Amino acid sequence: ANANDNEREGILASFVEEAAALAGLYHPNVANIIDRGVADEVPYLVLEYLIGADLKQYSVARRMTLFELRRVVLESCAGLAALHNAGLVHRDIKPANLWLRLPLAGGVRFDPDKHRDPAITPPLTTVVIDFGMVRAVRVPAESGGRFVAGTAGYIAPEQVLDPVELDPRADVYALAATIYNVTTGRAFFDEIENYRDRIIAHMRRDPFEDAERLKIYPAAVAKLLRAATAKKPTHRPTPMEFGKAFAEAL
Repeated sequence: ANANDNEREGILASFVEEAAALAGLYHPNVANIIDRGVADEVPYLVLEYLIGADLKQYSVARRMTLFELRRVVLESCAGLAALHNAGLVHRDIKPANLWLRLPLAGGVRFDPDKHRDPAITPPLTTVVIDFGMVRAVRVPAESGGRFVAGTAGYIAPEQVLDPVELDPRADVYALAATIYNVTTGRAFFDEIENYRDRIIAHMRRDPFEDAERLKIYPAAVAKLLRAATAKKPTHRPTPMEFGKAFAEAL
């Protein structure tokens, strides 16, 4: 077998292990895995059917207030803590991968003109979704491949520097980026047009090097966002620490 075959086998073996960990996890803030497997060497996950909208759709309709975000952040942090306790890192937290369950009748799709007002259609709970990039915290290098997983604007520096060595607090960095996006309509380093250069910027630059970007937030929230986007993951809060501090800051 050549190196590519070995790497492919390693990735499949890693998927099987991570899918088993996900399937064994039942938490109200993590999408439930209905089925999993490998068909024709292609791995797949089947998730529960969710009614509502992802945070990207919801915030594009109208930017979110910090008050609206309080519960979303607390529940997202609870879901991430559950993943981390199972030995997993999501690696791609962003608005599109946080789902708001909404009290919509079966078959009714989210309509921003009808369902964006929380006083009329209050979100029921927040669910972490899309596990296509989930990775076990400790996995042999040959099992996971060395490709960079994540999305520009949200990816933690260490995911760029060393895709093999992972810390769960990469997801906290991405959650801070998500909060910034849904409250401002901006993403980290979105002034950079080249996608590769944007990815590299996460590794080399501070997303809040322009302090003006933090002026819209209360001082305690601004301080927390800075801590959550520290270059070293060990300098960031854990999900539960972040959620608690965010709620207390409002």
